[in-house]
Amino acid sequence: MAKPTVPTDGNIRHRVWQPQGYGGVEIGIKQGTSELHFPKFFLQNYTVVLNGKGHGSARYGRKRYRFSQIENLVFLQQPDRVFSGEFAGERGTGGICIAIPPRRLEEMTGDLEVEGALSFDEMILPSRENVVVAQFAARSIGSFLRPSSRLERESTLLELINALITHTSAANHSSRQPGHEHRAISTVKALIQENPGEDYSISALARITRLNPKYLIDVFTRDVGVSPHLYLTSVRIDQAKTRLAKGEAIGKVAYELGFYDQSHFSRTFKRHVRVSPGAFKTYSREII
Repeated sequence: MAKPTVPTDGNIRHRVWQPQGYGGVEIGIKQGTSELHFPKFFLQNYTVVLNGKGHGSARYGRKRYRFSQIENLVFLQQPDRVFSGEFAGERGTGGICIAIPPRRLEEMTGDLEVEGALSFDEMILPSRENVVVAQFAARSIGSFLRPSSRLERESTLLELINALITHTSAANHSSRQPGHEHRAISTVKALIQENPGEDYSISALARITRLNPKYLIDVFTRDVGVSPHLYLTSVRIDQAKTRLAKGEAIGKVAYELGFYDQSHFSRTFKRHVRVSPGAFKTYSREII
């Protein structure tokens, strides 16, 4: 099992790790009274969050949610959405989450067209579906927190995925078809995904896409939901987590992913992941 959680921010403890051998699946736990602020971030994975008791607000995609009082509510997040928010938890409560990369879903579900089946137009399912998904989420995360076989863990993950497919397809009736992505956006995203360590400039990206620099920023931000800079940051953090989970040195990861120095990397990583790169690396390698 992982070591005891590391205290951060006084009254809250965070633990985040990627279990070895599960294709980038990420587990997160927070415990204790807390006030959390999540910066605007471009999501890379499918994520199910089973929240504790408290209140707050969030922006998911182009929608804003406010919570006066929530308890054991499931939040759904999918790739290519922007998320930000804040949450004030009550004493003795916390939250747990599980994030699954799209490539991992494809591996586990075979021929399933994941992107078409899992479309979270709403971040919160209706109450009946929410309860069902919460049960599967708790089981899935629980299988990673106790000694269990790989067969049990992957079986419970598949149960969660099947629950999500069943209940999101029933709850989300949007017939909206995704629009064609602007050529410039596709080009910039592909460049960043392939070489996140490059020191990109907006003028260079503008030349590549043959667009005016300001127009490129406007189009990218309008269609993606974040600026090219914030998109680059999200890709760097996502790849950093994968590399740290494989045991790579923090300094090497920071340098090759284009951070100014290790201190800059640590501050950025902790702001988005809620734990330091060192703690994340330790948990990733010690979970059974």
